[in-house]
Amino acid sequence: NVKWDLSTYDTVYFAHADRFLHMAQKQGMLVLLVPCYLGTAHDVNQGWWGKLLDSHNSPAKSKVYGEFLGRHYKNFKNIIWVAGGDNSAGDLLYPHMDNIIRGIKKFDPAHLWTGHFDSSWPTDWSSGNKRFAKYINVDGLYDFEEKNLGAHAPQYKTELQLYGKGRVIFQLDQSYEQDIPHGPDNTDYQIIRRKNYDGLLSGCAGTSFSPGQPDNQCYTFTNWPPLMNTIGMRQMRYFFSLFTSRPWQKLVPDTGTRIIRDRGQFGNTDYVCAAKASDGSTYIAYLPKGGSVTVNLKRLNMKRINQWWYNPRNGSVWSRGSFPSSVISETFDSPDEGDWVLI
Repeated sequence: NVKWDLSTYDTVYFAHADRFLHMAQKQGMLVLLVPCYLGTAHDVNQGWWGKLLDSHNSPAKSKVYGEFLGRHYKNFKNIIWVAGGDNSAGDLLYPHMDNIIRGIKKFDPAHLWTGHFDSSWPTDWSSGNKRFAKYINVDGLYDFEEKNLGAHAPQYKTELQLYGKGRVIFQLDQSYEQDIPHGPDNTDYQIIRRKNYDGLLSGCAGTSFSPGQPDNQCYTFTNWPPLMNTIGMRQMRYFFSLFTSRPWQKLVPDTGTRIIRDRGQFGNTDYVCAAKASDGSTYIAYLPKGGSVTVNLKRLNMKRINQWWYNPRNGSVWSRGSFPSSVISETFDSPDEGDWVLI
């Protein structure tokens, strides 16, 4: 309990943290657990980076802290460890973060690791931080503003590239609804929807969302009930309702020639991302600006095709009926000029 000495522990605090993990497990929730959230490097009011460097602490004590965490949490069933925390843990912070990880892994070699570093290329991907890439099992994308990806934007471009390397990827942390800097990534709901739909159709095994109002953000934990029914939260419920109604875990990105017309230019934000389930049971395409696409139905290799339009703005469904497998191709026109999901 010595202040800023990580080799001493407050057992009351960890008992409190354990209660939350047990409650999450009862609800079937997997927790991304940050052993030492570092915080933005230039803000002394954020995170623990300044405390790690305090004179009462040392890299050796940080390793003792990691060993304590490894022993304490090795038998929990619902955690993925997260290295970093808005910080790439370079220079003086590196031996501390590295020792914490190695200390945990000494007693807890089984749990998976991802990393939340700096939201600029290349450390916006967990594996992009070369100092810690050897520890990463699940590759997370931290993309607070899509423009930070530079030539690798839009998001689906870099996601398809990383998916092709064979590692599990997910959208770890995206821009928050109505949060600073109040740019389009935060305030344009079509962009928020596009990044999430494109993600699961471009190889991601999961995505993220943080609801908010201009004067009320979820991370303040002060007035959370209204945030459960924001525009963004409702639209994310529609998003998860759609994908959980299908074998989403079997989706394989379609980078081939099933869509033969009006897919848009790869690399533009109006490009139509699509995926087909590996068992042939479903095919999903997201049209960010509506319009029409022509699909080669033969290449879907389905015995009979039932087609729906799903409205990601309100969760409504419009059925167009069925098509026999003898139909070679068909043009599908969206109901209006908004974004739509073709199923």
